[in-house]
Amino acid sequence: MKKHLLYSLLILAFIGQSCAQKPGNASPIVEPKVFLKNFMSYWKYSTQQLIFTDDFNCYAVTGEPISKSSFLAKYASGDYMPVRLQTKGEKAAYRLYKVSAANVNSDILQTIKQSGSFAYNEYLQLGKPLTGFNFTDLNGKVYTTAMLKGKIVALKFWFINCHACNNEMPELNKVVEQYKNRKDILFLSLATDSPKELKVFLKKTKFNYAVISEQNDYMTKQFKTNVYPTHVLIDKKGIVQLVTSDSKILTEKLKKEAI
Repeated sequence: MKKHLLYSLLILAFIGQSCAQKPGNASPIVEPKVFLKNFMSYWKYSTQQLIFTDDFNCYAVTGEPISKSSFLAKYASGDYMPVRLQTKGEKAAYRLYKVSAANVNSDILQTIKQSGSFAYNEYLQLGKPLTGFNFTDLNGKVYTTAMLKGKIVALKFWFINCHACNNEMPELNKVVEQYKNRKDILFLSLATDSPKELKVFLKKTKFNYAVISEQNDYMTKQFKTNVYPTHVLIDKKGIVQLVTSDSKILTEKLKKEAI
């Protein structure tokens, strides 16, 4: 009798495990039909829920685990949208959701592809040395890969007519001021504009980063980004630790690196 009872309990436990929901099939925090109904809903969702700077779990459309490289490559294709899942732990989890012109408007589709390309490029750059660094700023100071070793570098990509780039400058100036006595931390920026245009702009707008002009080729061909602003944080070994368009995320990461 006891044997039969034990077998029954084991069978029930096995069935319970089999029926339990797999992590990749968890419910979305927000359903796709809700955040994809219009551009503003999508934008609010993507800026609040799609955060790939911290570690996360990722799943295919079917709910099966998938590598981050494959996950972000599919996101970059523009055919899939990450859906953030409800999780019990601190680590975020995302499942791919198939999108097309049949269920999503063209503006959202285009933005999904741009955002995916940025996220994938960010992933590919992390953990690698920043190469091809040989620049002269507007004041004639030279920066090379060799001289950056042993220093933390906060790097910004921008251009004059980028409103988002300009709007964050007052906050970035505060960050520069906060670390002004740290000789091991550099704040550099690469801009697409000419020296003349930048000098006129900087007379009216305060920006405490060192400014390097005419770097469109480096940003688009070497670093492979066309998202502005882009912030890159490089550690003392010359390794890229962060790529983000959010200056607040940069600030938080810099605090950790600067300890």
